[in-house]
Amino acid sequence: MTASEEAGFFSPTVHIADRGVDVGKPNAGVLAYFDSWVWVALTRARKAESDPLAECWRDLAGARESGILQVFLTSGNYLELWNRRSTKSRREVALTMAELTGYTTIRAIHEVLDAEMSRAIDTWRAEGTRSSPPRLTREWLIGTGARHAFGAPSGRFRFVSEFTNSKCLASGATHSTV
Repeated sequence: MTASEEAGFFSPTVHIADRGVDVGKPNAGVLAYFDSWVWVALTRARKAESDPLAECWRDLAGARESGILQVFLTSGNYLELWNRRSTKSRREVALTMAELTGYTTIRAIHEVLDAEMSRAIDTWRAEGTRSSPPRLTREWLIGTGARHAFGAPSGRFRFVSEFTNSKCLASGATHSTV
């Protein structure tokens, strides 16, 4: 029986993220990731009692509240959310993500790969290639917000002094100063 079945719910869309992660004690909770299409479906379920996934949404929210489940976002979730065409849809999906994750994020992939490679090389140098490197800890891997997900002080934001916009181009100018 899986942890989600023991918790009283099952969802084929929950992907357990335990590869290389020390999840600690069993009561530390299940670590889960959802693809963007799942977030869209959960947003519908959160808003409509008649949605087929409404019970799943309630179960997931309950599991999170009780500490059984910890759902995290990745930089990919942020990027895919940003690319949603409708501002209203983007806002609704973001609210669903915030409610279920509390903005919990997994560290940027380039930082994870660097740490895994460094640990492997150090272990293999010291103990030989038959030894397994120590696992990354949950405390190091999991954090909060876009800065953590992108591994950058400003998250994914790019601060610029100028930008091109349609009003400027229509007037013949090529840039607008912020």
